[in-house]
Order: sequence, then C-alpha cells, then structure tokens
Amino acid sequence: MELADMEKILDKNVGAFNRREMNCAESTLKSVCEYIGADDKLLPRIATAFGGGMGGSQSVCGAVTGALMALGVMAGREAGGDQTRCKALAGRFLRDFTAEYGTLTCMGLTGVDMKDPAQMAAFRAPGGKHYTVCTGCVRWVCMYMARLKEEENL
Repeated sequence: MELADMEKILDKNVGAFNRREMNCAESTLKSVCEYIGADDKLLPRIATAFGGGMGGSQSVCGAVTGALMALGVMAGREAGGDQTRCKALAGRFLRDFTAEYGTLTCMGLTGVDMKDPAQMAAFRAPGGKHYTVCTGCVRWVCMYMARLKEEENL
C-alpha cells in the first residue's frame, strides 16, 4: 500500500471518530490494521476500553494506545518469541510522539476535564479540541505507523 491509501482509510475512520462511532484508540487501531491488511471483526472492539486516555481516565492518549496495539499486530511476537524489536519500535514511537506533542496523556494534550459536562460540550463542539487536537493526533499517529511499516519492512 501507499501512504495515499492510509489517507483514504483515515478519511473514512476519522469521519467515524468525529461522528462518535469510534473512539480515538479504536479509530487508530482499525486504520493501521486496515492499512497493513490485518482488518478483523474484532476491530475496533479490542481497543474500546482504551479511548479517552485508557477507560476515560485521561491517562495515555487513545491514539497512542491504539498505535501500540497496532504495532503489536505488525511486529509482535508469537508466544515465547523475542519481543526486542517490537519494544524498540514502541520506544521510538513514544519518543517521537512526545517530541511532537510534548506529552503522552489525554489530559495533557487536550487540557479538558472530561468529567465536566461544560468542558465536554466545548470539547465536542465544532472547532473544539476533539477536532483541533484529537483528530490531528489520530491522523499523525496513523501516518507515522504507515511510514514505520514501510521503513522497517513490517
């Protein structure tokens, strides 16, 4: 596949993310797995609990956890196998994401208390941080993973 193919996949899945049909972790995992040809009916289900910063806790960004799950699909080990390469690629990704965004946390990225209804309304409103921050993170992460697949021959 070409990077342009990931753009098409993202257009579809980010649309579903913006319509609240998928969360950040689900849309990231599904997009990357579609790109690598590993789409499955279990996607996005296995990523559902990771949205909103891991169970809505605003901890590690859902786009990050979705990417780490996708990386496991791309470079993970079979039971008992070597995990060195996958862990090294995960470390590289986490460093690069932090260099790009300054934090790995949902709260740090958005500055929104998702337990506050007024802040959530502003977050979801057109032009809110869901669109200006989260959508950009999902797109950046998915494109990063597509480039990583090509660079590392995954």
